[in-house]
Amino acid sequence: MYIGLIARRYAVALADFASGNGEEDVVYSEVQHFLEFYASDKSLKVAIETPVLSSDIKQKAILKLMGQPASKTLAGFLKLVFAHDREKWLQNIFYSYISIYKERHGIVDLKLTAAVPLGKEVEERISALVKEQTGGKEIVVKTITDEAVLGGFAIRMDDYLIDETIATQLNRIKRQMTSKNNRIV
Repeated sequence: MYIGLIARRYAVALADFASGNGEEDVVYSEVQHFLEFYASDKSLKVAIETPVLSSDIKQKAILKLMGQPASKTLAGFLKLVFAHDREKWLQNIFYSYISIYKERHGIVDLKLTAAVPLGKEVEERISALVKEQTGGKEIVVKTITDEAVLGGFAIRMDDYLIDETIATQLNRIKRQMTSKNNRIV
């Protein structure tokens, strides 16, 4: 079975379960915490996927790594995942859950890349413009400073990219100048 389909089905089940228990926000924050830890510690992935450890030990380890007692929703969901031997897809399930949560709550991630740090005022103006274009959805702006863009900015939101960086414009000119079809004779 396709991994994305498995992850999506389990994530929808988690989202519905959390919603039914009134713990959507709690589960969302727990899932984010788990994914941050999962990304920073590769040994966790190995421990979750190893067949040597029992499902009970893996489950207890994950709950202990959460730092605080996990919500009943997440604890019950983890039991389900481990009972059906789906723990190797836990990361994908949780990424799908985050996507579903944001979709249901009207949250849009916006990645803003510029050569120099942008002020709060610029971020707020861009956020307000995007919020207006998306019909009032909540915009979460992540600003990245990358000197390689040379100047200008790039905005990525879902599948949309507005790239007005100088580096991109220079590359475009370079391609046009070196193209065989654009020879000057």
